[in-house]
Amino acid sequence: MPAELSRRSRAQLLARRVVAELVAMDDRSEVEASLVRVALLVGADPALALAHDAALDLAGELARERLTRFEARGCRQLSAAAWSAETREIAMVLEKRCAERFRRM
Repeated sequence: MPAELSRRSRAQLLARRVVAELVAMDDRSEVEASLVRVALLVGADPALALAHDAALDLAGELARERLTRFEARGCRQLSAAAWSAETREIAMVLEKRCAERFRRM
């Protein structure tokens, strides 16, 4: 992270990368998921490690947010375009939560 960025800016940048990784987990093929597991073992990307950290349970937060929205719309399925739009909205919510969490660390 660039040192000239404020703590808040660094937290927001990290949160953006972490949430992007988190959202991408759902769309990966088995081969891509295997490559991610290898990258985790190597420890090359801190954003990747945070997105998959069981203690942070970000995947659980994503699932809970999706479930809350699904129940709020009467358990109706979405079109592909609406699903993408909802995913972007959820990502923005999670980015804000993560940025605040990371800023306090």
